[in-house]
Amino acid sequence: MARLQGTDPDGGGINEQKVTKKGEALVKAIVETDFESSSEDGLAFNWSSGIINIDSGDTVLLLKNLSDTPLHIESIAINNGSTASQYQVHLPTTEVTATGTAVSGTILNTGKSGSPDATAKSDETDNTQGDIIFTPMMAVDSDRTINTVGLILGKNKSVGIDVVETTTEAGVTIRAHY
Repeated sequence: MARLQGTDPDGGGINEQKVTKKGEALVKAIVETDFESSSEDGLAFNWSSGIINIDSGDTVLLLKNLSDTPLHIESIAINNGSTASQYQVHLPTTEVTATGTAVSGTILNTGKSGSPDATAKSDETDNTQGDIIFTPMMAVDSDRTINTVGLILGKNKSVGIDVVETTTEAGVTIRAHY
């Protein structure tokens, strides 16, 4: 392998570029996802409903972005309990999260501090179901993680996960980043 010498592009002196015998430059690249990059900056979060008993038609977890910065939803994990059921991941037409139990977003980079500019509720009953974007069928005592890369919530927009059949021990976790 040959080496070519030239001026450092930053003006710091001589820089050696490794090249192949054909004169092609050799480079080293480190690839990381947007999620990893956001987490390094303290902008990746997790919301979990916990394990709850949920009535048919209720929203297990609803997440609403309050920030001017878009919120990228990376994945939604669903844990189903005592009754086989269909879940409906949807985009609510109403922009409220007035009822239910407050769920705090947890920062995923333990070396950073902060909280998301979002609100979330478990066992939420005050939204109107909008476009359904996923409808996973869940067996008794099963779990599933849905890759939702590309789902982006603008300011005051939400995503909700509803259960069709009443069940015990249901849970939903949403991973997202700014």
